[in-house]
Amino acid sequence: MRILLRVREQLEAELPLRLLFEAPTLAEFAAAVELALGESRGLRAEPIKPVPRGVQPPVSLIQEGWLFREWWEEVHSVARRSFHTAATFRLAGPLDQDILARALAEIVQRHEVLRSTFPPTGGLLSQKKLYPLFVKIFGMKGVQKKLYQLDGMVSEAARPKFLGGPRVVIKPHVEVPLRVEDLSAAGESEREAEVLRLLAGESERPFDYAAGPLLRAAVLKLAPEEHVVSVVLHHLVSDGWSMQLFTRELFELYRAFASGTVPRLPELHVQYGDYADWQRRWFRGETLRAVAAFWKEQFEGVGLFPELTLPFARKAPPASDFQQRVDVQSLMLPRELSGSLRELGHRAGVTRYMLFLAALGTLLHRYTGREKIGVFSPLANRSRPETQNLIGWFANIHVLAADCSGDPRFSELLKRVRGLVLSVHAHQEVPYVLLVKTVLPLLKGYETPKKIFEAPHVFFDYVVRRRGSQRVAGLNVTALHLPPRSTEAGVEVKVIEEDEDLTVTARYSTDRYEPADIRRMLARFRALLEAAAADPGRPIGALLPPATDG
Repeated sequence: MRILLRVREQLEAELPLRLLFEAPTLAEFAAAVELALGESRGLRAEPIKPVPRGVQPPVSLIQEGWLFREWWEEVHSVARRSFHTAATFRLAGPLDQDILARALAEIVQRHEVLRSTFPPTGGLLSQKKLYPLFVKIFGMKGVQKKLYQLDGMVSEAARPKFLGGPRVVIKPHVEVPLRVEDLSAAGESEREAEVLRLLAGESERPFDYAAGPLLRAAVLKLAPEEHVVSVVLHHLVSDGWSMQLFTRELFELYRAFASGTVPRLPELHVQYGDYADWQRRWFRGETLRAVAAFWKEQFEGVGLFPELTLPFARKAPPASDFQQRVDVQSLMLPRELSGSLRELGHRAGVTRYMLFLAALGTLLHRYTGREKIGVFSPLANRSRPETQNLIGWFANIHVLAADCSGDPRFSELLKRVRGLVLSVHAHQEVPYVLLVKTVLPLLKGYETPKKIFEAPHVFFDYVVRRRGSQRVAGLNVTALHLPPRSTEAGVEVKVIEEDEDLTVTARYSTDRYEPADIRRMLARFRALLEAAAADPGRPIGALLPPATDG
C-alpha cells in the first residue's frame, strides 16, 4: 500500500490496488503503471488542502451519518450503546504519570479532531415530543426511502435550519484529565477483578458530545512498577487505524519527553476538518455519478442493506437493549490448517482476507441458499497520502457481495472474490451514508428494512495483531485485548491473526442467537476451511455434507 501511495504522489495519478496483485514483478508493475496512467488522469481527485481556520469545518459525512443513526435509535426507543475505540496496555517499570499526562495533552493539541464537540442545534429533530409522530411517519410505506434520498438528511448545507441536526465545533484547547486509581493495597485476585470492572466502566461510560473532549485516559496502579493504562476515544473522532496512530504517538512522545529529545513525529499538513471539507466538495457531480454506478452493480441482488437471517436465529423480537446482551465465541484453528490456508492463498494469489471472505460466503450460501451473499466489512479508507498520519474517523463500512451462483469450484470463487475486493478497494472512499442517498433511487423495487438497525446481517473483518511487548523509556509495554461490551443486530465474524495463529470469533446478541448454535456455526466454518484447503477444486456445494448444513 505504501508503495502505491508513493507512486501516486510522484506521478499524480490514481492507481488501483489491483496493480500490486496483477503485476508482482518490478518490470510488470512498471508496465502496468504506464498503461494505467492514461486511464486514471480524469479520475484524479484534488489534493486535500487546509481550509481557513476562521470558520468551523463541516462534520464529515460518516460523522453526520452516525449522529443521525443515534437520533433514529433514540426516536425508536432503542437503548444507546457505547460506540468507542479503546487501547489498553500493561506497563512494567517506573511510570512517570506527569510525563504521560503531558504526552496525552500534546496529542490532543496536535490533532484538531480530538478537540471536537458536537453541540445540539435545536430544531424540530430535537423535539422529543414529536418522536411518536416521527415513528408513525417512518412506518408509512415508501416514506423512509424518500427520506434517505433527501439532500438535507446527509448535507448540512442543504438541510433547512429549522430542522436542526449535526454540527461540529473545534475548541482551541481542551483539558484531558488523567484518572489515576491506586489498587496496590488490594489482594491479587481482588485487584485483577477491580481492574476489569474499572476498564469496563471506562469503555462504556458515555461522553458528553457538547462539552467534550471525546476521549479519556486512566492509569490503574497495581504495584510501584506495574500499571495498566487505558485510553478510550469515541468513534466519532477515531477508528482502528487512528488508535494505532494514537498509541504510537503517545509512547513516542513519552519517550522523547522522558529523554529530553525531540519527538520523531511526521508533520501534519492538513487536519480532519480539511478532509471533511474536501470530502463534501469531491463527492458530487460526475464523480458521485461514476461511483454510484459502480456501487449500484454491487448492490444488485443483495440491496443496500443485505439482510441475512440464519436458520437458527431466535424468532422472538429482541428487547430494546439487545445491543448490550453480548457474547463472543472463539475457535482457534490448528496450526497445520492455518499453514495450509496460507499456502492456498499464496497459490491462488489472494490475501487471507479474501480467502476467509470467500469461505464465509460459502458457509452463508449453504445456510441461506442465496446465490449472492452480501456482508458488511470495514475498509480503512486511507488511500489519500494526506490521511496516513491523521487521527479521525476515515474507515467506511461497505457491502461486499460474493457471487456463489452456478456452484463454482472454491478456486473459482476465490478468483471472483479477489476481483470483488480489488474493485471495492478502488471505490472505498465514498461513505456508505452517501451511497444510501445516491444509489437507493436506482434500485428499482428495493425497500429498506423498516427497522434498519435491528435487521439481521453478517459483518466480517480480518485483524492482524502482534504478540509480545515493546520497550519505551524503561517501560515494558504489552497490549491487552478486552472482550467487547456491545454488539449489533447481526453476527460479527472476525478472523484474528497473531503471529502463526489464526482465531475465528463470532460476536452476537444473546437476544438473537443461542451460544450453542454459534459454536456449531464456527465448527462448520472450520470443516469448510479444511475441505477447501484439502481440495480447492471441489464445487462449493460439496465442501460440506448436507448433514452439517444446519
